[in-house]
Amino acid sequence: MFPHVYTQVEDRVMWNIAQLHSAMEKTTSLSGLRKRELCELALKRAQREKAIALQGAKQELKDRFSSSVTGVLLSAELALKATPLPPPVEEKLKQIRELALQISSYLR
Repeated sequence: MFPHVYTQVEDRVMWNIAQLHSAMEKTTSLSGLRKRELCELALKRAQREKAIALQGAKQELKDRFSSSVTGVLLSAELALKATPLPPPVEEKLKQIRELALQISSYLR
């Protein structure tokens, strides 16, 4: 519902864990070593989850843009095949087609 709030809270929690990990860096007690190990695991898990979320977001954007770019490309192609167009309109449609092709190649 409020993704930015979740992100802020998550960042703050991870910052606290990192601080705790740093504070326990020189500990030698068994409980301290275990706490440090748990902090390391939490940080690694957070990094993995962040990488997975980033990859998912990239894929979602790619999927959404691919469909839109395909629509723009198809519309430009169909418009160029229509009855004779005024030269300035034809030139603009060709530019739109070329830009859509460039964006499409970026998304692959």
